[in-house]
Amino acid sequence: MIYLSDGNKRIGTHAMLLMLELNGYELEYKDSELIDIIMDIASSNKKEKDLFQWVKSHGANINIQT
Repeated sequence: MIYLSDGNKRIGTHAMLLMLELNGYELEYKDSELIDIIMDIASSNKKEKDLFQWVKSHGANINIQT
């Protein structure tokens, strides 16, 4: 596992956005909204399901069977 002393949230966020874009999903959001959800995830105030809901509510029509 690679550990970076700074930048893990930024790299993870960019990786998520890139993977969504490469798979044809376009999100519409303000920078402050993206920062808020990522910081909430990083501080354990939100969970993976909350991020998934955020992505869906910002334009990605993703259907995943559970």
